[in-house]
Amino acid sequence: MTILQGAFRLVGILWLLALAALVAVGMLKGTITVGGLLLVKTPGRRGRRSATRVQLLLATLAIAALYLKSAVVRPDAARLPALPPVWVIILAASNAIYLTAKVVPARRARARRGASGP
Repeated sequence: MTILQGAFRLVGILWLLALAALVAVGMLKGTITVGGLLLVKTPGRRGRRSATRVQLLLATLAIAALYLKSAVVRPDAARLPALPPVWVIILAASNAIYLTAKVVPARRARARRGASGP
């Protein structure tokens, strides 16, 4: 690794750490609200924890942690590591579960009201 590559890597790591610190401080101070992040947002069902939101958050954090680990321990520091296809499938499935849980009840409610359209 050349000195310039090392400098770019260091600046990139410092940038990500600074960004993470800013978000963490904002969450702790309350300027970034996360109060209802994992709660059901439909009328009449507020206050309950949403299983689909929890699984989406956990899947996203797990994939991000695995990717960060592979980026830190990679032998070739000049490139970002490739994302294994199974990780992409897991993340896509997690998002599909969440979106399905959002779309199906909305379509059922629309059908009960007799509304048409997408």
